[in-house]
Amino acid sequence: MGYFNAKDYFPTLQEWMRYDHDIAWDGNTIMKNHGDYVQVMFSSSAAKGHDTYDMYHDDRGHLIKVFGHPGNKGFEGWKYY
Repeated sequence: MGYFNAKDYFPTLQEWMRYDHDIAWDGNTIMKNHGDYVQVMFSSSAAKGHDTYDMYHDDRGHLIKVFGHPGNKGFEGWKYY
């Protein structure tokens, strides 16, 4: 993915269909429900222009682990809670 700016984001028809219309975004953050996890993207000073995290929750809605994608300015890899 090239440089990313959340302010310029609008989901494509393909994305709407893939995520069953379960996409939320504002001027800084995009969230996509993948079913077993929620992917969160937001603008950052990373070389790719954004950070991406996959957030996993248990059946009660509690956060159990997060995966930081490679190239993030924040963290990369798994964190468990």
